[in-house]
Amino acid sequence: MIHVKSEDPMAHAVEDEFKLAFRNGLAGLEQPLIGVLRQLATHNYPSEVVAIDFEVFSDSWSDGFPVRAFFMDATNCEHFVYVDGSAEYPSPVDPGLLTEAIISDDVEWSLLERAPEMDAGALGEAELFPWFIACWQKAAGGGFLKRATLALHDDAREFDLIAHT
Repeated sequence: MIHVKSEDPMAHAVEDEFKLAFRNGLAGLEQPLIGVLRQLATHNYPSEVVAIDFEVFSDSWSDGFPVRAFFMDATNCEHFVYVDGSAEYPSPVDPGLLTEAIISDDVEWSLLERAPEMDAGALGEAELFPWFIACWQKAAGGGFLKRATLALHDDAREFDLIAHT
């Protein structure tokens, strides 16, 4: 998404307030996320898992953590392991990564009410992507031997967390 800042000074101030609240929320989640990503990066996966695809669901920033991990096989299908006939993720952590939202529902909706034209999705994405990439680097460094990407849900564009492209 391309975001053009509003010419309305009030809307611009609300956008700045949103970004500040978002950055503060990310700061509080940084250490927990690094811990979870470190577990993912060091886990011994079944040989069928060739990649972890992280997808961002940016419909709402106050409805739980917006990034989810998908464990992909060579055919780009999600891989599961079966335990007692039940499909489970091949992961040491929940694929939802964290349970906390980035900002509270009250804050998100209060800001959207004050500036209904604000593109909270694009503003949040612009903050979330570099933050998540930095967390991955702190957690995994160059030691992850599989493919790892970050993308918006159902978007063909993706960032390669290993090659940094």
